[in-house]
Amino acid sequence: MSNFRINYEHPWLLLLLVPAVVFTLWPYFRAQKKYRRNRNKIISVASHLTALVLAINLLAGISFGYEKPNLENELVILMDCSDSNDEELAEKTSFVQSIINISNNEYRVGVVKFGFDTTDTGSLTFDTDALLDSYLSMPLPDTTATDIASALKHAKSLITRPETSKIVVISDG
Repeated sequence: MSNFRINYEHPWLLLLLVPAVVFTLWPYFRAQKKYRRNRNKIISVASHLTALVLAINLLAGISFGYEKPNLENELVILMDCSDSNDEELAEKTSFVQSIINISNNEYRVGVVKFGFDTTDTGSLTFDTDALLDSYLSMPLPDTTATDIASALKHAKSLITRPETSKIVVISDG
């Protein structure tokens, strides 16, 4: 758990804490000292203050947020390189490069180019620079047809943690 934060929907309502504390402590300090020092009075005032603080926080719309990074994520990008995608190939390549750059060594990424057969960058890796170089130098598969089923089976074989893995298919079909 990281980046723990407390957010308020209406933070200006926290100003109600000042009069609430004053109106709670005013009668307590106005009472005579011999009546003020008993256990029941102190517990009553403390409970009253606690209830007021919690109620005002609820009115202000308190919420808690945190991030729990998942270092076991894996992403396999399937890119269709068949002949029907020739005009969009440059856009798809820049999109894949942006996905690889966004990963920023936070999860394992791999790229599979497919047509009638598949070619991949090897195993999934955290090293985005090496992955980008390997992706750009990767040969094109047979582009005469599209076989998404075999590409998905190949991507599934690359995945080592299926419960947290994702497959992104970039295709025209």
